[in-house]
Amino acid sequence: MAFLISYLKMKHNLALLLLYLFQFLLLNTLSAQERGVTPANHPTIQPSNHPATTYAVVVGISDYQSPDIPDLRFADKDAEAFVTYLKSPAGGSLPDERLKVLTNKNATTAQIAAALEWLIEASGEGDRAIIYFSGHGDVETKTMFMLGYLLTWDSPARTYAAGAFPLSYLQAIVSTLALQNKSEVVLITDACRAGKLAGASAGGAQITNSNLSRQFANEVKILSCQPDEFSIEGEQWGGGRGVFSYHLVDGLYGLADNNGDGQITLFEIGRYLEDRVATEAAPHSQFPMTAGSKATRMANVDAGALALLKKQRLNETPVLTTIDSKGFEDGVLAGIDTVWQQKYQQFVAAVEAGQLLDAPIGQHAAYDLYLELSKAVELKKLHGTMQRNLAAALQDEAQQSINAYLEANPSELQKRYDGEKDYGRYPRYLQKAAEILGEKNFYYPFLMAKLYYFEGLQLRLDADRNGNSGGWQLAIDKQSKALEYQPHSPYILNELGVLHTRLKLDESAFEYYEKAIELAPEWGLPYANYSVGLHYTGNQEKAIEYGEKALSLMNDFPNIYNYMAWLYTNSFSYLDKSNWKRRGVELQDNFYFEWDGTSSQTQKRKRYEHAIELL
Repeated sequence: MAFLISYLKMKHNLALLLLYLFQFLLLNTLSAQERGVTPANHPTIQPSNHPATTYAVVVGISDYQSPDIPDLRFADKDAEAFVTYLKSPAGGSLPDERLKVLTNKNATTAQIAAALEWLIEASGEGDRAIIYFSGHGDVETKTMFMLGYLLTWDSPARTYAAGAFPLSYLQAIVSTLALQNKSEVVLITDACRAGKLAGASAGGAQITNSNLSRQFANEVKILSCQPDEFSIEGEQWGGGRGVFSYHLVDGLYGLADNNGDGQITLFEIGRYLEDRVATEAAPHSQFPMTAGSKATRMANVDAGALALLKKQRLNETPVLTTIDSKGFEDGVLAGIDTVWQQKYQQFVAAVEAGQLLDAPIGQHAAYDLYLELSKAVELKKLHGTMQRNLAAALQDEAQQSINAYLEANPSELQKRYDGEKDYGRYPRYLQKAAEILGEKNFYYPFLMAKLYYFEGLQLRLDADRNGNSGGWQLAIDKQSKALEYQPHSPYILNELGVLHTRLKLDESAFEYYEKAIELAPEWGLPYANYSVGLHYTGNQEKAIEYGEKALSLMNDFPNIYNYMAWLYTNSFSYLDKSNWKRRGVELQDNFYFEWDGTSSQTQKRKRYEHAIELL
């Protein structure tokens, strides 16, 4: 056993020696190549219509072993989503034996190296070899070459040469696959994430990304951002993903098929990513990039999967979240005046403290600091990030209220039943967020829709307290404006249904409820409100049907039980009050109540007993 360990150590040291020798010899070749361009002395990739076989190594690391390497949030989820795509019919139904997946603690330097060696052994001429990496990239600042490293789960925090994955080794793997094995190589990386790494002061993540953008051989590359940018992630994409990965997978499923020919080329996926990622990351700057023959076929479109995806995306409402720029901002702040550094830190602290438009005496609001900082040329690279984070923070509380409403959160629903007055302050924040982003930002219409929605909601709640039908009509005007900005919003449609019910415009109300249900079939509120409207128009059976559906979807909200009990007994006014014990709510043996001419006594009794259970 001791001999075996000694042999393995000797073999590892020899491999490292050869690796650094290869890195040194490779420098002259790399320095002559332009970023993101296929060199003239390499054969270009011809469009591949039928790769013989596809093999893939997929790596995603969010949870790093060293506490000094900042964890990411969704890099592992990005990798898992890409694996799901590869295993789907749209991705070629890749079986497990042709796929190596390494996430978090399984993505060690040794395991990644072993997986890539397997890729070389498995991939032959005409096969497609896919390498996907999502995690941190950084440089070893103590060396003169600074080609960069991919940080694996067990990488040391500072001395990368002692255990991180050298970019030079990746170059060797890609070159061997492409030039020796004559395989079609696809390299996808999202390694330029924010985080305070050892090379942050030297722009380590950006240098690594710059070196990744160079052509190693004749491979196809898709990178998450330009070399001088960083890649962002957040809950707004798929509940927690990187913006690049989220749209990459969507595009490969078929949303990037611009000409509708059932195939996705490198040109199409590149254009799709530039459009979607740059738009949704704005005003933060993130432009994905591609290298290789633009005619290379990246995917075939599965019509069924594409149709399902389109329907799902249609019903999703985009959100705007703050992004973590730590690490990237350290590099920007390192070389500027300490006064600007302090003001920037005050801005960050004000945003985190929720002091957005107003602040206590002696302190500064985030908005005032933003106006000052946005004029500083030294902070130009951070202007977009500041805009986005402030705008996201300004709309966050309103968005959380909407999210809770769509989830039928009992606390949020009770606030509305009680006529909550706080909703009136949201429009001021939303208006300022819209001003910061500007009309050209993709999220501007959604901010304006929410602004008018909350203005209308406050008018309706005020009118409910006062019984003011004029207030309901003013609220309808506001919600109609909201709907112009966001025509497929179930919560706006539901609110319009409520308002039309208030004004006894039943047919219009039912149309709005039906549209809301179509867009959000698992949301209970439209069913409950529809049920109320049906009851008041005398359609008891249908009212019960929709009420039961609402009950099944919101069974943790007390008021729905109260409503359904009331609905089952039709109205308390029909009950024999002498037999209705309001405190104990128990059924007397001799109690019966009127329902209608078609219900039998057994049906009446059964419905009343169910009402008691509900109460």
